[in-house]
Amino acid sequence: MKPRPPVTLITAAVLLSAMITIAPAAHAETPGRTFYVDAGGGSDDASGRNPRAAWATTERVNEATFRPGDRVLFRAGDTWSGNIVIDDSGRADAPIVVGAYGNGPRPRIDGSFAADAELAATVLIHNAEHVQVRDLELTNDADDQGLRNGLLVAVDEPAQPVYSGYLIDNLHIHDVAGLIVPDGNDGKRSGGIGFALDGRQHTDGSWRIGRFDKITITDNVIEHVDQTGLWLDSNLRNKELTPGTDDVYRGYTWEQVAWTGVEIGWNRILDTGKNGVIIRMADGGSFHHNEVGYTSDRVASGNSVFTVSVHRFVVEWNEVHHNLSHDAMDGAALDPDLDSPRTVWRYNYSHDNNYGLITLCTRPTDAGIEVTRNLEIGGKGRLLNINYGFTGVTFDRNALWARPVPDVEYPDTHPDYVNPDREIAGGYPQLIWETHERSGTNFEAEQTYQFTRNAFYNEAETATFYLNPNDETSRRTTNRTHRDNVFYGLWPGDGSGDPIAQGFDRRGATPPRHWIANTIGDQAYAFWRPSIEGRPNPRVGPRS
Repeated sequence: MKPRPPVTLITAAVLLSAMITIAPAAHAETPGRTFYVDAGGGSDDASGRNPRAAWATTERVNEATFRPGDRVLFRAGDTWSGNIVIDDSGRADAPIVVGAYGNGPRPRIDGSFAADAELAATVLIHNAEHVQVRDLELTNDADDQGLRNGLLVAVDEPAQPVYSGYLIDNLHIHDVAGLIVPDGNDGKRSGGIGFALDGRQHTDGSWRIGRFDKITITDNVIEHVDQTGLWLDSNLRNKELTPGTDDVYRGYTWEQVAWTGVEIGWNRILDTGKNGVIIRMADGGSFHHNEVGYTSDRVASGNSVFTVSVHRFVVEWNEVHHNLSHDAMDGAALDPDLDSPRTVWRYNYSHDNNYGLITLCTRPTDAGIEVTRNLEIGGKGRLLNINYGFTGVTFDRNALWARPVPDVEYPDTHPDYVNPDREIAGGYPQLIWETHERSGTNFEAEQTYQFTRNAFYNEAETATFYLNPNDETSRRTTNRTHRDNVFYGLWPGDGSGDPIAQGFDRRGATPPRHWIANTIGDQAYAFWRPSIEGRPNPRVGPRS
């Protein structure tokens, strides 16, 4: 893999994670059996049923057949070269558990796969359900790139309508040599943690389908992985299958393939080749209290946290920072992407990204998107990137603090690159960007949004708005409503803000002390105050 960049926060996270220890395994009665694995003192000829008769290798684990309630526990402090494959299912009241026993650092498993290997994950849960994986350290490094993951849950032969009951908890996943594809999507299924449920087509053209239910991913550290930190995906999604509707595509509906019960919280995801997080297929569910940072440095661009083919999903209470994209597209903290109707993006803290808070890469059918009570500080590009077409988006009570941007935006990572947006928009950063001159299907549908009760504080003399004039030069129409907003600092003097000027109350050069709290609310400000002041914030990231 590419050497780790010299980033102080990432180095600190590695050291902190390495010091976490595993408590001795509980001895409460369980409905299944317990198997122990000891790299130094075990034997594959042993029974595995107690620590003194432990197995030695991951190969022995993979030979075994497990029953509901069984536990496979690896000795804390030990290291294995190999991988784990769980292809047996537990039950809701008796899951199969892969974990740790003893005192010391997490058991470490170093995977190694050929670049063309299929399902190349250090821990693979394959066509199985009701499985928990916890308290392990996983790597999957190599000299070449491939579709590798630290942990992968894969259903590629669906034999039942619902696969349920997954808990991924307290893992440290790092150094995964996934697939870096600068301009394509092929590498998005490689990285730290992945979930894939793919249907199969019968010879008569019909599809064998399924969906996931009850996915919980909590308290994990994922760092220095390619290409994506955490991803969910299915080949059953399609632009013809609009989330939340009764549309029929290839003989099935959204309800039959939508994933339910997705909860992803309290994780730390740092240093990913491209996107930090990709959420697909979820109906309801949430991504909350996570830290995502230092993304998209090894490709041209990519938004840090984005959704595709989801419905009513909530992204809240996350800190998303240092997106290092270096292109004229993407680079924001958040992205309601294609087919993200009725998603909610609230109470998030975005800072120091090479774009800003959010990029809208939506479809005309995307409606009811809410962007509310978020805080954005120090974005370098399009703070609000209103990009593709959509039916309805509401921006309400967001606080955006624009700071000066140097002539070269990326001195630490790409010193020779200057984003061409500076010339197109006449300055940097762009406080609001409305795409209107690009050609193509995504850039011709109308945009309709409301912008109410938001606050800007602009300290950048070069900042501008880039608004759709809605005239003969525009390839689309932007329907905007701006009202009851406030503005502090430098209003661009080039006329770029004239079309929305009536929607802002300009209140002088310096905001009052509590302008952020007055905008996003006292609760959200109190939550984020330690982060704003550069102090550790125990409310985001792993709780252990």
